[in-house]
Amino acid sequence: MRYARRRERDEIREEEGEGGEGKVTAKEEEKKEPPREERKTTCDLSLEPLVQIDAHKTFILRTAVSSNSKYMATGAGDNTAKIWSLPSFEHVHTLSAHQRWVWDVEFSGDSNFLFTGSSDNSARSWNVAQGEAICSFNGHHKSVISICLLEH
Repeated sequence: MRYARRRERDEIREEEGEGGEGKVTAKEEEKKEPPREERKTTCDLSLEPLVQIDAHKTFILRTAVSSNSKYMATGAGDNTAKIWSLPSFEHVHTLSAHQRWVWDVEFSGDSNFLFTGSSDNSARSWNVAQGEAICSFNGHHKSVISICLLEH
C-alpha cells in the first residue's frame, strides 16, 4: 500500500515538475467541496403545526400514539402523564401517581394499557379507558427512563 501511494505521489510530481506548487491534480479537485455560498439545499421544508395543545405545565419528555390510533399519551416534567383522544386531541385522563418526572410512555399492543417510567424509580401500568393505575413496579435503583414492551 505504501509503495502504491509513493508511486502515485512521484507520478504527480513528474507531471507538475519538481516543485509541484500551485497545481492541483484531478483527484484533489474532486475531493474539494464547493464554497459554502455555492452549495444548494435539495429541499426547503417549511413546517407548520396542525394542532397545538397546552398539555403540561413543564417540559414534555415523551409522546406515544396507540396502535389503534385512538389515543396519544404524553409524559412530562410536571410528574404526570396525560392521555388524549385522536384525532380531536381532547384531554381524556391525567395520570398523576408518579412523584417525579415521567420520562417514558408506551401503549400495549392492544392499546388498552399504558406504561410509564419515572425519575421516582418506578414504572406503572394504567388502564387507558378508566385512567386508573393498575400496578406499580418498584425496586429500581435509578430512574426508569425507557420502557420497551415485547408482546407475543
